Amino acid sequence: MQEALRELNATESYPLSNEELSQRLAAQGYAVAWRTITKYRKQMGILARHQRTRQRQLANAGQQLRRFISKKT
Repeated sequence: MQEALRELNATESYPLSNEELSQRLAAQGYAVAWRTITKYRKQMGILARHQRTRQRQLANAGQQLRRFISKKT
């Protein structure tokens, strides 16, 4: 189940909430509550949805800044 959670996290196109992760795992045959997802996510070092969203925003801003700087030079 943890491997399936890790795989879902790696392939998500946008950060999923614990409830959404729970629903997707249920579709794969793993019936777990969102609280269990929270527990496993923390154990595996996967950030919360709002933190993953912020991390992506910062990564995108960094990429845009690098492109801007490379155009100036």
